[in-house]
Amino acid sequence: MLDVSAVSHAEVDTTDPEFAHQWISDTYTEHTPLLRGDRADFRMRVASLETDRFRIDDLVHTMSVETAVAPYQRLIVNRVRSGRYRMEMGGRSLSPGPGDLTVMDPLSAGWTTWDLLDVEVVALDLHAAQVVAGGLSGLMPERVRFHLDVPIDAAHEQYWNRTVDHMRRHVLADAELIAQPLVRAEAFRQLASAVVVVFPNNALDSLRDPTAPPAGNGEPAMVRRAVEFMDANAHRGIDISEIATAARIGPRGLQAAFRKHRGQSPLTYLRRVRLERAHRDLQAADPTRGDTVAAIAARWGFSHAGRFSILYQGQFGRPPSTTLRV
Repeated sequence: MLDVSAVSHAEVDTTDPEFAHQWISDTYTEHTPLLRGDRADFRMRVASLETDRFRIDDLVHTMSVETAVAPYQRLIVNRVRSGRYRMEMGGRSLSPGPGDLTVMDPLSAGWTTWDLLDVEVVALDLHAAQVVAGGLSGLMPERVRFHLDVPIDAAHEQYWNRTVDHMRRHVLADAELIAQPLVRAEAFRQLASAVVVVFPNNALDSLRDPTAPPAGNGEPAMVRRAVEFMDANAHRGIDISEIATAARIGPRGLQAAFRKHRGQSPLTYLRRVRLERAHRDLQAADPTRGDTVAAIAARWGFSHAGRFSILYQGQFGRPPSTTLRV
Protein backbone atom coordinates (compact mmCIF):
# COMPACT_ATOMS: atom_id res chain seq x y z
CA MET A 1 0.00 0.00 0.00
CA LEU A 2 1.28 3.46 -0.88
CA ASP A 3 1.63 5.98 1.94
CA VAL A 4 2.30 9.29 0.26
CA SER A 5 1.48 11.17 3.47
CA ALA A 6 4.77 9.92 4.96
CA VAL A 7 6.83 11.71 2.30
CA SER A 8 6.84 15.48 1.94
CA HIS A 9 8.71 18.07 -0.08
CA ALA A 10 9.06 21.66 1.14
CA GLU A 11 10.90 24.82 0.21
CA VAL A 12 11.80 27.88 2.25
CA ASP A 13 13.03 31.09 0.64
CA THR A 14 13.13 34.06 2.99
CA THR A 15 14.90 37.37 3.52
CA ASP A 16 13.65 37.59 7.13
CA PRO A 17 16.42 36.51 9.55
CA GLU A 18 13.99 36.05 12.46
CA PHE A 19 11.75 33.76 10.41
CA ALA A 20 14.80 31.88 9.11
CA HIS A 21 16.23 31.17 12.55
CA GLN A 22 12.87 30.23 13.98
CA TRP A 23 12.67 27.65 11.18
CA ILE A 24 16.14 26.38 12.11
CA SER A 25 15.09 26.11 15.77
CA ASP A 26 11.87 24.30 14.90
CA THR A 27 13.59 21.94 12.45
CA TYR A 28 16.92 21.10 14.12
CA THR A 29 17.35 22.45 17.66
CA GLU A 30 16.92 25.51 19.83
CA HIS A 31 19.68 28.08 19.36
CA THR A 32 20.46 31.71 20.20
CA PRO A 33 21.90 33.31 17.05
CA LEU A 34 23.98 36.46 16.80
CA LEU A 35 23.96 37.62 13.17
CA ARG A 36 26.75 39.76 11.72
CA GLY A 37 26.55 41.82 8.55
CA ASP A 38 23.91 43.78 6.66
CA ARG A 39 20.49 42.24 7.24
CA ALA A 40 19.29 43.89 4.05
CA ASP A 41 21.39 41.36 2.12
CA PHE A 42 20.15 38.34 4.09
CA ARG A 43 18.62 35.32 2.38
CA MET A 44 18.04 31.72 3.40
CA ARG A 45 16.92 29.07 0.93
CA VAL A 46 16.08 25.49 1.89
CA ALA A 47 14.84 22.57 -0.22
CA SER A 48 13.70 19.67 1.96
CA LEU A 49 12.56 16.11 1.61
CA GLU A 50 11.19 14.54 4.79
CA THR A 51 10.00 11.00 5.52
CA ASP A 52 8.80 9.50 8.78
CA ARG A 53 12.36 8.72 9.97
CA PHE A 54 14.76 11.02 8.13
CA ARG A 55 15.04 14.23 6.18
CA ILE A 56 17.53 15.68 3.70
CA ASP A 57 17.85 19.46 3.44
CA ASP A 58 19.81 21.63 1.01
CA LEU A 59 20.37 24.85 2.95
CA VAL A 60 21.97 28.12 1.85
CA HIS A 61 22.44 30.90 4.45
CA THR A 62 24.06 34.17 3.39
CA MET A 63 25.02 35.85 6.69
CA SER A 64 27.66 35.30 9.34
CA VAL A 65 26.27 33.69 12.50
CA GLU A 66 27.47 32.78 15.96
CA THR A 67 25.12 30.69 18.08
CA ALA A 68 24.84 28.31 21.00
CA VAL A 69 22.89 25.16 20.14
CA ALA A 70 20.95 22.73 22.33
CA PRO A 71 21.45 18.98 21.83
CA TYR A 72 20.04 17.93 18.46
CA GLN A 73 18.46 14.69 19.73
CA ARG A 74 18.80 13.47 16.15
CA LEU A 75 21.71 11.99 14.22
CA ILE A 76 22.88 14.68 11.79
CA VAL A 77 25.51 14.53 9.05
CA ASN A 78 26.51 17.74 7.24
CA ARG A 79 28.20 17.92 3.82
CA VAL A 80 29.57 21.41 3.08
CA ARG A 81 29.24 22.55 -0.51
CA SER A 82 30.65 26.03 0.00
CA GLY A 83 31.54 28.26 2.92
CA ARG A 84 32.85 27.08 6.26
CA TYR A 85 31.58 26.62 9.79
CA ARG A 86 33.14 25.87 13.15
CA MET A 87 31.49 23.54 15.64
CA GLU A 88 32.44 22.98 19.29
CA MET A 89 30.55 20.12 20.93
CA GLY A 90 31.22 17.49 23.60
CA GLY A 91 34.74 18.76 24.22
CA ARG A 92 35.66 18.55 20.52
CA SER A 93 35.94 21.18 17.79
CA LEU A 94 35.97 21.00 13.99
CA SER A 95 36.10 23.52 11.14
CA PRO A 96 34.70 21.82 8.02
CA GLY A 97 35.10 23.48 4.64
CA PRO A 98 33.93 22.70 1.09
CA GLY A 99 33.55 18.97 0.50
CA ASP A 100 33.93 18.03 4.17
CA LEU A 101 31.59 15.74 6.10
CA THR A 102 30.79 15.99 9.80
CA VAL A 103 28.59 13.91 12.09
CA MET A 104 27.18 15.80 15.08
CA ASP A 105 27.05 14.64 18.68
CA PRO A 106 23.28 14.22 19.11
CA LEU A 107 23.31 14.42 22.92
CA SER A 108 25.64 17.38 23.60
CA ALA A 109 25.03 21.12 23.49
CA GLY A 110 27.49 23.13 21.44
CA TRP A 111 28.63 26.37 19.88
CA THR A 112 28.85 27.06 16.16
CA THR A 113 29.76 29.84 13.76
CA TRP A 114 29.35 29.99 9.99
CA ASP A 115 29.68 32.37 7.10
CA LEU A 116 27.91 32.24 3.70
CA LEU A 117 27.15 28.56 4.11
CA ASP A 118 25.79 26.10 1.52
CA VAL A 119 25.31 22.69 3.16
CA GLU A 120 23.51 19.37 2.73
CA VAL A 121 22.00 18.18 6.01
CA VAL A 122 20.93 14.56 6.53
CA ALA A 123 19.00 14.14 9.80
CA LEU A 124 18.02 10.69 11.10
CA ASP A 125 15.74 9.65 13.94
CA LEU A 126 18.25 9.00 16.74
CA HIS A 127 16.60 6.07 18.50
CA ALA A 128 15.85 4.28 15.23
CA ALA A 129 19.47 4.80 14.13
CA GLN A 130 20.69 3.42 17.46
CA VAL A 131 18.51 0.35 16.91
CA VAL A 132 20.15 -0.20 13.51
CA ALA A 133 23.61 0.30 15.02
CA GLY A 134 22.79 -2.07 17.86
CA GLY A 135 21.60 -4.70 15.42
CA LEU A 136 24.87 -4.49 13.51
CA SER A 137 27.15 -4.48 16.53
CA GLY A 138 25.34 -6.39 19.28
CA LEU A 139 25.30 -3.34 21.59
CA MET A 140 22.09 -2.38 23.32
CA PRO A 141 20.70 0.55 21.30
CA GLU A 142 20.78 2.95 24.25
CA ARG A 143 24.52 2.30 24.63
CA VAL A 144 25.36 3.36 21.07
CA ARG A 145 27.17 6.72 21.08
CA PHE A 146 28.15 9.13 18.33
CA HIS A 147 30.42 12.14 18.80
CA LEU A 148 31.34 15.20 16.75
CA ASP A 149 33.69 13.68 14.19
CA VAL A 150 34.78 13.27 10.56
CA PRO A 151 34.87 10.13 8.38
CA ILE A 152 37.44 7.44 9.09
CA ASP A 153 39.18 8.12 5.77
CA ALA A 154 38.61 9.40 2.23
CA ALA A 155 37.22 6.07 0.99
CA HIS A 156 34.55 6.05 3.71
CA GLU A 157 33.74 9.69 2.93
CA GLN A 158 33.16 8.75 -0.71
CA TYR A 159 30.97 5.84 0.40
CA TRP A 160 28.71 8.19 2.35
CA ASN A 161 28.47 10.60 -0.58
CA ARG A 162 27.62 7.79 -3.00
CA THR A 163 25.00 6.41 -0.61
CA VAL A 164 23.24 9.75 -0.20
CA ASP A 165 23.51 10.63 -3.90
CA HIS A 166 22.02 7.27 -4.89
CA MET A 167 19.23 7.77 -2.38
CA ARG A 168 18.42 11.20 -3.75
CA ARG A 169 18.60 10.35 -7.46
CA HIS A 170 17.12 6.87 -7.58
CA VAL A 171 14.91 6.41 -4.51
CA LEU A 172 13.70 9.74 -3.13
CA ALA A 173 13.19 11.16 -6.62
CA ASP A 174 10.69 8.39 -7.40
CA ALA A 175 7.47 9.37 -5.61
CA GLU A 176 5.83 5.98 -6.12
CA LEU A 177 8.92 4.11 -4.95
CA ILE A 178 9.56 6.10 -1.76
CA ALA A 179 5.86 5.92 -0.87
CA GLN A 180 6.36 2.19 -0.24
CA PRO A 181 6.80 1.65 3.55
CA LEU A 182 9.42 -1.09 3.06
CA VAL A 183 11.43 1.10 0.71
CA ARG A 184 11.45 3.91 3.27
CA ALA A 185 12.48 1.49 5.98
CA GLU A 186 15.30 0.14 3.81
CA ALA A 187 16.39 3.66 2.83
CA PHE A 188 16.61 4.60 6.50
CA ARG A 189 18.51 1.40 7.32
CA GLN A 190 21.04 2.11 4.57
CA LEU A 191 21.64 5.68 5.78
CA ALA A 192 21.91 4.66 9.45
CA SER A 193 24.25 1.77 8.58
CA ALA A 194 26.38 4.15 6.53
CA VAL A 195 26.77 6.49 9.52
CA VAL A 196 27.92 3.53 11.61
CA VAL A 197 30.63 2.41 9.17
CA VAL A 198 31.75 5.87 7.98
CA PHE A 199 32.26 7.75 11.27
CA PRO A 200 34.03 6.63 14.46
CA ASN A 201 31.57 5.34 17.08
CA ASN A 202 31.37 2.61 19.69
CA ALA A 203 29.12 0.38 17.55
CA LEU A 204 31.85 0.32 14.91
CA ASP A 205 34.41 -0.45 17.61
CA SER A 206 32.31 -3.46 18.64
CA LEU A 207 32.02 -4.63 15.03
CA ARG A 208 35.80 -4.49 14.66
CA ASP A 209 36.49 -6.49 17.84
CA PRO A 210 36.74 -10.16 16.81
CA THR A 211 37.12 -11.26 20.44
CA ALA A 212 33.75 -9.85 21.58
CA PRO A 213 31.64 -12.77 22.79
CA PRO A 214 28.18 -13.29 21.32
CA ALA A 215 25.20 -12.94 23.64
CA GLY A 216 22.85 -15.83 24.32
CA ASN A 217 23.23 -19.56 23.89
CA GLY A 218 21.74 -20.02 20.38
CA GLU A 219 19.03 -22.55 21.27
CA PRO A 220 17.02 -23.77 18.23
CA ALA A 221 13.75 -22.56 19.82
CA MET A 222 15.06 -19.02 19.53
CA VAL A 223 15.76 -19.53 15.85
CA ARG A 224 12.25 -20.92 15.32
CA ARG A 225 10.72 -17.91 17.04
CA ALA A 226 12.75 -15.60 14.83
CA VAL A 227 11.71 -17.47 11.68
CA GLU A 228 8.05 -17.37 12.66
CA PHE A 229 8.26 -13.65 13.39
CA MET A 230 9.96 -12.85 10.07
CA ASP A 231 7.51 -15.00 8.12
CA ALA A 232 4.59 -13.14 9.71
CA ASN A 233 6.08 -9.65 9.42
CA ALA A 234 8.06 -9.65 6.16
CA HIS A 235 5.71 -6.97 4.80
CA ARG A 236 6.87 -4.57 7.55
CA GLY A 237 10.12 -2.65 7.93
CA ILE A 238 11.42 -4.86 10.74
CA ASP A 239 15.06 -4.79 11.82
CA ILE A 240 17.41 -7.17 13.59
CA SER A 241 16.63 -5.77 17.06
CA GLU A 242 12.90 -6.28 16.61
CA ILE A 243 13.49 -9.82 15.35
CA ALA A 244 15.79 -10.55 18.29
CA THR A 245 13.20 -9.24 20.75
CA ALA A 246 10.58 -11.59 19.26
CA ALA A 247 13.10 -14.46 19.50
CA ARG A 248 13.89 -13.56 23.15
CA ILE A 249 17.62 -13.25 22.59
CA GLY A 250 20.10 -10.46 21.94
CA PRO A 251 20.87 -9.40 18.34
CA ARG A 252 24.38 -10.82 18.36
CA GLY A 253 23.22 -14.08 19.92
CA LEU A 254 20.47 -14.38 17.33
CA GLN A 255 22.93 -13.90 14.49
CA ALA A 256 25.28 -16.52 15.94
CA ALA A 257 22.42 -18.98 16.46
CA PHE A 258 21.06 -18.40 12.97
CA ARG A 259 24.44 -18.99 11.35
CA LYS A 260 24.95 -22.15 13.40
CA HIS A 261 21.55 -23.70 12.66
CA ARG A 262 20.59 -22.14 9.30
CA GLY A 263 23.94 -21.27 7.74
CA GLN A 264 22.90 -17.69 7.05
CA SER A 265 22.12 -14.44 8.85
CA PRO A 266 18.58 -13.53 9.94
CA LEU A 267 18.44 -10.64 7.48
CA THR A 268 19.53 -12.93 4.65
CA TYR A 269 16.63 -15.20 5.55
CA LEU A 270 14.27 -12.21 5.65
CA ARG A 271 15.46 -11.12 2.21
CA ARG A 272 14.75 -14.61 0.85
CA VAL A 273 11.25 -14.50 2.34
CA ARG A 274 10.61 -11.16 0.66
CA LEU A 275 11.96 -12.47 -2.62
CA GLU A 276 9.56 -15.40 -2.34
CA ARG A 277 6.64 -13.03 -1.69
CA ALA A 278 7.68 -10.89 -4.65
CA HIS A 279 7.88 -14.06 -6.75
CA ARG A 280 4.31 -14.98 -5.82
CA ASP A 281 3.11 -11.47 -6.65
CA LEU A 282 4.86 -11.61 -10.02
CA GLN A 283 3.19 -14.93 -10.78
CA ALA A 284 -0.21 -13.42 -9.95
CA ALA A 285 0.42 -10.10 -11.72
CA ASP A 286 -0.93 -9.01 -15.09
CA PRO A 287 1.24 -6.65 -17.18
CA THR A 288 -1.84 -5.63 -19.18
CA ARG A 289 -3.23 -4.08 -15.98
CA GLY A 290 -0.08 -2.03 -15.54
CA ASP A 291 1.66 -4.37 -13.09
CA THR A 292 5.45 -3.92 -13.29
CA VAL A 293 8.51 -5.64 -11.89
CA ALA A 294 9.70 -2.37 -10.32
CA ALA A 295 6.42 -1.77 -8.48
CA ILE A 296 6.27 -5.31 -7.11
CA ALA A 297 9.93 -5.21 -6.10
CA ALA A 298 9.36 -1.92 -4.29
CA ARG A 299 6.35 -3.39 -2.48
CA TRP A 300 8.76 -5.86 -0.86
CA GLY A 301 11.50 -3.35 -0.08
CA PHE A 302 13.75 -3.73 -3.14
CA SER A 303 14.37 -0.19 -4.36
CA HIS A 304 17.20 -0.95 -6.80
CA ALA A 305 15.77 -2.71 -9.87
CA GLY A 306 19.12 -4.10 -11.05
CA ARG A 307 20.00 -5.58 -7.67
CA PHE A 308 16.51 -7.06 -7.34
CA SER A 309 16.90 -8.72 -10.74
CA ILE A 310 20.25 -10.25 -9.74
CA LEU A 311 18.90 -11.52 -6.40
CA TYR A 312 15.73 -12.85 -8.02
CA GLN A 313 17.58 -14.68 -10.76
CA GLY A 314 19.96 -16.17 -8.20
CA GLN A 315 17.04 -17.56 -6.19
CA PHE A 316 14.65 -18.57 -8.99
CA GLY A 317 16.94 -19.15 -11.97
CA ARG A 318 15.29 -16.64 -14.31
CA PRO A 319 14.76 -12.87 -14.57
CA PRO A 320 11.70 -11.41 -12.81
CA SER A 321 10.48 -10.01 -16.13
CA THR A 322 10.14 -13.57 -17.44
CA THR A 323 7.91 -14.54 -14.51
CA LEU A 324 5.72 -11.49 -15.07
CA ARG A 325 5.21 -12.33 -18.75
CA VAL A 326 4.42 -16.03 -18.24
